[in-house]
Amino acid sequence: SSLLSIFQTVLRADQRAKLFVTFELTQVYGSLIVGLCLVVLFHFGIEGILWGSLIVMTIVNVMIYWWLMRQGIQVKTREVSLFTLREFASYGIPACASTIGTWILSVSDRYLIEYFRGTTEVGLYSIGYNLADKSINLMVASLMLAIGPVLINTWESDNRRYTASLLGQCTRLMVLLGVPMVTGLTVLSTPIFQVLTTEAYLSGAQVLSWVSLGSLSYGFSLLAYTGLILAKKTTIMARNYLLAGALNVILNLIFLPRFGFMAAAVNTAVAYTALLILNIFSATKYLPWLFPWRSLWNAIVAAGIMAVALGGLATCVRPAFVALVSSVLIGTAVYLVMLALL
Repeated sequence: SSLLSIFQTVLRADQRAKLFVTFELTQVYGSLIVGLCLVVLFHFGIEGILWGSLIVMTIVNVMIYWWLMRQGIQVKTREVSLFTLREFASYGIPACASTIGTWILSVSDRYLIEYFRGTTEVGLYSIGYNLADKSINLMVASLMLAIGPVLINTWESDNRRYTASLLGQCTRLMVLLGVPMVTGLTVLSTPIFQVLTTEAYLSGAQVLSWVSLGSLSYGFSLLAYTGLILAKKTTIMARNYLLAGALNVILNLIFLPRFGFMAAAVNTAVAYTALLILNIFSATKYLPWLFPWRSLWNAIVAAGIMAVALGGLATCVRPAFVALVSSVLIGTAVYLVMLALL
């Protein structure tokens, strides 16, 4: 898996998007198909899923390495440099602390809900959290995968005065895509749960708005800390993540016992917003973050009008699946029209 990550990074750095997606989908779906075959046809049990992942991952690694060889790219042991390893360590070890902060932000609330409120609320919270977080992060991750190498290449090729402008353009895209997604998840929370879950989980729908807002703030924080990445200030980045994670834990310790899993949803939004603010103040001196306030205002107005249309549609149309599909289609059309007018 680590080797695959390195190979994929090479593909990203070379901006080989089609190859990156091809190998990624081969690994994900191939692992699932081979794993299920081993479980169902050859009775490997649950271990078949793990063997399927290992087999397909090995095949994909060989395929990427073969492609690299054809491109004249080879890994030679004599090219290993202690200086380079020190550079990797000084950048990567603090980044590991950032990952710990990310785990605290995204996972600790489940354990605290279990401790204070019990397993039932963990289930209600988790399904709402995952629906909102995965929906927003689908957009955020796609954007960051695409823009990351471009930003770094622009910076390293001494076109630094264009880097801030490029970052601002990327931020504008996230604003225009993220605001209607948060609005839609908020307005359509009940139909979404009716379609994707059972009746027992409906009370978890109320977390969608807060978690999706927190996920969007996290997406903005990834853009805001670009200056820290480019300047290789991962120690500052780690500090910000750990502070935001600590804030999340403290707020949950205070409010979770009394208010339940909804407090965890609100605290998620607060903690990710705090991370965004910390990243803005820490990274601005290395690279200014040109935030598109006009685009934000236009997106909010357009999404507000979309929300009115969705609210009326969701109450009039039945069943829930038809209401959800028609709401997504009509809501998208209303938002795009209003955005064009603005």
